[in-house]
Amino acid sequence: MGDPLTKGTLLGPLHNEGAVGVYKQAIEAIKSSGGEIIAGGTTATTELLPPELHQGHFVQPTIAIPKSPSTSQDIWRIETFAPVLNVALFDELDEAIEWNNAVPQGLSSSLWTRDIRNIGKWLGPGGSDAGIVNVNVGTSGAEIGAAFGGNKSTGWGRESGGDAWKQYGEQFATSYNDTC
Repeated sequence: MGDPLTKGTLLGPLHNEGAVGVYKQAIEAIKSSGGEIIAGGTTATTELLPPELHQGHFVQPTIAIPKSPSTSQDIWRIETFAPVLNVALFDELDEAIEWNNAVPQGLSSSLWTRDIRNIGKWLGPGGSDAGIVNVNVGTSGAEIGAAFGGNKSTGWGRESGGDAWKQYGEQFATSYNDTC
């Protein structure tokens, strides 16, 4: 945690006090519903930061296990745009796919597995419905070079990659007879 302009900094501040408030509300919602904070969960204390950064909007990255994986809860449905990772434990991949697809967001998803059958299921027609579907890599968000963005209520559309020009024109076939 530190100055985002300094090489090696992995996490900078949130953009304003309102964003810190959204972070705090998310943490409180997890706690009040019986969830467990595994790491983080508070604003950064001055002991963690050099004096010149004490006025910044720093929060601790947080890993939490909400009590229920119910996708009807706001903690799963509302994006906080803060460093909060909610973890849900599942027994079967179908259950995780159902949870993944039940939320309104659809920018990026990720599955971590060593089982090739799970990879096929995650990437297949009954798998993740996100616009960017990852296996064994994080959900970094939009891939700037990809011609595909998010689905549902998230994402920037399809204006990237080699097919970007198709957004600005219309494809059609033409016949022309110059003997008239």
